[in-house]
Amino acid sequence: MSETRRDEQKLWLILFQIKGVRSRLNFLAMQRWLFAGIAILIGAVALTFFAAASLGPLTFLGVAIFLLLAAIVGIIRETMLVRAMRTSPARAAAIADTRSPREVAEVIRGLGYEPVWKDWEAALTPGEDEAFPESLRAEACF
Repeated sequence: MSETRRDEQKLWLILFQIKGVRSRLNFLAMQRWLFAGIAILIGAVALTFFAAASLGPLTFLGVAIFLLLAAIVGIIRETMLVRAMRTSPARAAAIADTRSPREVAEVIRGLGYEPVWKDWEAALTPGEDEAFPESLRAEACF
């Protein structure tokens, strides 16, 4: 297999994974909007029933109009917030673990496991050790 073809396959794999992350993040944002909208409506309806049972007709009408406006404003604000949370391909690709490999290894050791460093590039192209960072070779276990 030619090297350019393998590089293209790697690129497509990375892009596919980024698309999956983006889809999941956008689905979570949509869930937040849906559940917040339902919560706002349930709260407004509950307060309306409480006002209907305990207030006079004119006061109830004022409270019901206020609750309706508050629910509309709340849903609009939540919609704007969720639209701002939607993930573009660039934002999905920017999500990363910023910890150093040494910090990750310490967390793994703290959990009672032994970190294992594997250089997949070297496994694909035998004889090339340049892809594995020199600073980590002392800690590597193969």
